[in-house]
Amino acid sequence: MPFRIEGNVEGVETIKLDVGDYGVRYRDGVRPPAYFERKAIGDLWGTMTQGYPRWKRELKRAQEAGVTLILIIEGSLTDVGSGWIHSGFPGPSMEQKLFTIQVRYSLPIVFSNNRLEMARYIVEYFSAVGREYVAMKKLEARGATGQASSHS
Repeated sequence: MPFRIEGNVEGVETIKLDVGDYGVRYRDGVRPPAYFERKAIGDLWGTMTQGYPRWKRELKRAQEAGVTLILIIEGSLTDVGSGWIHSGFPGPSMEQKLFTIQVRYSLPIVFSNNRLEMARYIVEYFSAVGREYVAMKKLEARGATGQASSHS
C-alpha cells in the first residue's frame, strides 16, 4: 500500500511486527505503541471464522504488550453487513462479532471505503500522533530549561 511520507516519519521499512500490519518509527527512533491490522473483506471473514483462535491470541498479545491495536477494514460497515459471497457466515453476524470484539478487547475499528482512504487514515493517524509527540518533546525541553510554556 503506498504511503506519502512527511513530517516526523523517516521513511517506510518492512519489518516483522509482533502485532498488526502497520506501525511507525519516528526520526528519533521512537515507536508509538499503536499498530494497524488491515483487513480486506475476504481477509476479515477468514480471520473472524477459521482464523479466529489466532486472532484472539494476537489481541491478547497486544493487550499484554500495552499497545493499541486498531483494526482497519477495507470496506464500509454496509459492505460488512452485506456479507461476503464466498462465505456462509452472514453479514449481520459479522457485524455483531466485530462490535463484541470492539467492546471486549477495547479494539478500535475503522471502516474505510477503499484502499486509498485506508492508507490516508493510517498516515493521518500517525501524523497526528507525531505532532503530539513533537509538541510534548518541546514542552519537556522548555521545562528542562525553566522556560514558561503553553500548549494549545
